[in-house]
Amino acid sequence: MEIKKGISQMAEYPNMEINYVVPSDGKMYYVLKDGELKNGSIIATLDPKRAVDEKVLCDSIGVFKEDGSVLIDFNKKDIKKITNDLLLVVNACPISNEVINAQASRNDATANSTLKENQVSIVDAMMKEMGITGSMVFSNPFEEANVYKMDSYNNKVGIDCSFIGKSDKELFFHTNDINTQSTKINYTEVDSLVSEKETPTIDSIPAMNNDIESMDQNELKLDIGSDILDGFQKPESEEEKSQADELIDDVNNRMESTDEIVEEKQDAELMNVDSVHTVEEVAVSENKDQVLDNAIAVMKKMIGETSKLNEKIEKLEKELEEKNKLLEAQESKKNELNSLLTEANEVLENIDE
Repeated sequence: MEIKKGISQMAEYPNMEINYVVPSDGKMYYVLKDGELKNGSIIATLDPKRAVDEKVLCDSIGVFKEDGSVLIDFNKKDIKKITNDLLLVVNACPISNEVINAQASRNDATANSTLKENQVSIVDAMMKEMGITGSMVFSNPFEEANVYKMDSYNNKVGIDCSFIGKSDKELFFHTNDINTQSTKINYTEVDSLVSEKETPTIDSIPAMNNDIESMDQNELKLDIGSDILDGFQKPESEEEKSQADELIDDVNNRMESTDEIVEEKQDAELMNVDSVHTVEEVAVSENKDQVLDNAIAVMKKMIGETSKLNEKIEKLEKELEEKNKLLEAQESKKNELNSLLTEANEVLENIDE
């Protein structure tokens, strides 16, 4: 899979170089820093901001194999290399009961304090268990991760858990439950693990959320690399070049209007029958197959850009949900304070009497 270079047009990260790949689904996937692995695999994301800033949170990180097929699904929060053969993969959405319960009790100060105290104890116990060659590669009681092999699709090594460590001989997995024991896997066992899942096609990657009606239109900005059209085969005749330029100009003009972008995306999800039919009539009548190919490729890229908008909307919705929870917690504390003040006033009145 060819890695291309573009220039960021994002307001927060202007004129920064950003690497990307365009697999068979036509979307743009942005390569993370240190995301080019020795075996040719690529760690990438649908969020361009995450590709240039590791502090940005997202839930669309995954891995492509060198041939463009999916190695790890693009629904992860973070992925990092542990060894040349193993990756640490952090889940965007927890699946273990321990972490689901921990996240549900985030607003409970007592539960949070207990989990953090347990974190220290669990890490200390694991370090003693792993010995002098041991080190922690993941430690967060409110999240979960696993170790994946890079030889087959979604090939997990251990259990999804909050604490992962490694020594020179073994991998160690521990939940955030202090009363459980570590699960140990020897590297020889790791070598024998074979994934039973079939590698999906790129087209089977789940689509992004399509609900963008509540988004402020002024916030919708497309971030496109400067060489987004590089790599397309050039038309041979002047007439073909002229027609290709007209089609590309038409697409760019459409992208300047948010309403038209939304409309094009909806049309594409209905197979874009009308637009494709019109282009086909021109291509057939003029016998310009190459022009049609270029137009379809450009439209695919435009659809990929709208997918990024949907992801941004999902983030804003999550942020709004978190703010609402914070407001509820503050309101609860306010009520509690008012109640205490009332009791205090009653005590003072009794003293005066």
